[in-house]
Amino acid sequence: MRTVVPGIHRLDLGGVSAYLVEDGDGIAIVDTGRPGNADNILEALTTLGRTPDDVTALLPTHCHADHAGSLGALQAATNAPTYMHAADAAFVREGKAWRPWHPAPGPMNAIIFRMIDRTSHSIDPARVDHEVEDGEELDVCGGVVAVHVPGHCAGMVAWLLPRRGVLFVADAAAHIGPLALSPNYEDLELGRASLRKLAALDFETACFAHGRPIVSGASARFRRKWGSAG
Repeated sequence: MRTVVPGIHRLDLGGVSAYLVEDGDGIAIVDTGRPGNADNILEALTTLGRTPDDVTALLPTHCHADHAGSLGALQAATNAPTYMHAADAAFVREGKAWRPWHPAPGPMNAIIFRMIDRTSHSIDPARVDHEVEDGEELDVCGGVVAVHVPGHCAGMVAWLLPRRGVLFVADAAAHIGPLALSPNYEDLELGRASLRKLAALDFETACFAHGRPIVSGASARFRRKWGSAG
């Protein structure tokens, strides 16, 4: 686990990241990793001097198994409310974690896609307490805004902390090498529109599910790559 900026901690779960967001006496968890990752996240809480009772919100970005795979286990451990977009909440409640998708352009994305497409398409069913709408601000961590960013996944949301200048990008983009598209999409053009939407926001720090955070100047980099021209 590494601190990205004060109060924001990245937990590397092996190819995917979860984030712990501290706010006073509480803490929120953004994404939950794959099935079996709950113990890693609970151990990270202990490292921060926190307990499961300190968790005030679970914020999975979408239904895929590497993001919501340990949601049910963390709910059992923390009893914290879960927030998701309705389109993916319906899937999570039934233990579904996949819709048909296609690789993004480029030979490397095709290779990565074939690897990803063999991963689990199901998770343990979990509850969703609150279905969020695009632009809705939650009374969590000093204010978290849900930004609906479909394309990679129909119900995906990026979580924006406007007062702290932090955006949790989910899989709208990747930053394993250069800032880039996700390797796979349900609807690529819708995904490009979502990136233009993110590029219009103001945020200093971008936290990715796959790849390194951008600690400063993040929205400017998004605008250069995915401004109005896409």
